[in-house]
Amino acid sequence: MPASIRVSLFIPHIMNCEGFVFQLPSGLQFAANRYTPANRHPNSAACSFLFAHCTSAHKEQWEITIEKLFNLASNDIHEAWAVDCQSHGASAVLNADMLTSHTLIGIEEYAFLLHWFIEHGPIRGDSCVAVGHSSSTSAWVLACTLSPSVPLRALVLIEPVMISFPDHQDLIDLGKARVKFVAERRDKWKDNEELSSWMNRRHPWKTWDPRILEIHLASRHGFRKISLDGREMLTPKCPTIQESRLYTHEPHVLAGQELHKICSRIPVHVLFAESADFVSPKARSATCDASAGRVMASISIIPHTGHLAVQEQPESHRCLDFQCRLRESPSLKIFPGAENFRISLRYFQPMEMA
Repeated sequence: MPASIRVSLFIPHIMNCEGFVFQLPSGLQFAANRYTPANRHPNSAACSFLFAHCTSAHKEQWEITIEKLFNLASNDIHEAWAVDCQSHGASAVLNADMLTSHTLIGIEEYAFLLHWFIEHGPIRGDSCVAVGHSSSTSAWVLACTLSPSVPLRALVLIEPVMISFPDHQDLIDLGKARVKFVAERRDKWKDNEELSSWMNRRHPWKTWDPRILEIHLASRHGFRKISLDGREMLTPKCPTIQESRLYTHEPHVLAGQELHKICSRIPVHVLFAESADFVSPKARSATCDASAGRVMASISIIPHTGHLAVQEQPESHRCLDFQCRLRESPSLKIFPGAENFRISLRYFQPMEMA
């Protein structure tokens, strides 16, 4: 049920944007944006994209990537949707009264949202390419396990963090380190100028594409105003306790155990960052271990970036343009230069490719 409609002022010459609000059976709501090519007419076989953001992000951080997709192949893309997890972005504001320490949103709840949207939302699943980044890759895998008949044309996993091997203590430790970092991180600023100055001097934000940081800060998609001791302050829309919940390792282990089943039903395309600053070579090899049934339709590298590839190199996701058509030929090149994204897999050796 649409709650509001807006026209994007960010990229109006490339695409139109409508904002919607949906309510889940739990009573929680989530916000979604629908993007369509401006002044273009997709062909009858065009696909749709559904983007899910990583932890502490929000749906608008996909806009530059979506703009690039429409610019490259708008006639082949019917529409693109991006959703906010129940505890993030605009969804966090909608659910503010329900998001307490007794209502924590984890990967499982995120997965239910994605599954519900494919099953009951306005998007046609059988023409949909699902895209996840970092924590939302696990959410997508779990979403696909909620119903064996979930129809998707393809699944694209960017820097997947699911745990696919028995000795996963290093990834568990990374998750614990993230929880500690979030707990100690500053979460209030007096105004946008102070917030912008603080983020521009610190990792990871200082490595982000300036346009993504602008969307995150100036557009207020990532932050909201609060009153503290009579003073107006800025704070993240996603509460710290909710952000930490998504780092809990158990759902990522479960996603790793289920991934092989998804690979047998849906073409799964994996994109890793050139820098293994978060997902180690060992984890990458395990995720793409064909001997365990995790046979990928394609494996690609996003150059000149680390784990937060969506935020650092949003336009390098050109490769998504051809992912939706790789069912018949994994080596198909849709645009000039696509071969640059099919670079050597030596980073992941030993790896058995089917």
